[in-house]
Order: sequence, then structure tokens, then C-alpha cells
Amino acid sequence: MEEIIMQSSNLTSFETLELKKVLNDEINTYKKIGSMVKMTTDEELKSFLKKMKDTEKSNIQSIQNFMGNQ
Repeated sequence: MEEIIMQSSNLTSFETLELKKVLNDEINTYKKIGSMVKMTTDEELKSFLKKMKDTEKSNIQSIQNFMGNQ
């Protein structure tokens, strides 16, 4: 964890911008999966999508935590 904090403080403007783009992509994917869950009637598919949504949420939180350490 300490290594990540050290790396985050050394991000260039370009790297920060790219990381924000990745974060936005993750957020959009999270929202799309949420919409798909609402429309899906197949319980197996719905369960799979919910797991994907949980993974996206974790990714978003990880990126936000990383960026917060800058």
C-alpha cells in the first residue's frame, strides 16, 4: 500500500487525466450493468450481472482511493 501512495504522488498531469478517463469508464460501465440488471428476467444472468456490478464498484473505489492519496 505504501508503494501505491508513493506512486500516486508522482503522477504526471497526463497520467492523472488518463486515470480520470478510466474512472469515468468504470462509472459508466457500473451504470450500464445496473440498467441491465433491472431489465433482466433470467435469474442466472441477473446474478452474474450483479457480481459484475460489485466488481465495478470495487474498481471505482480503488481508483478513487488511489487518486485521493495524491
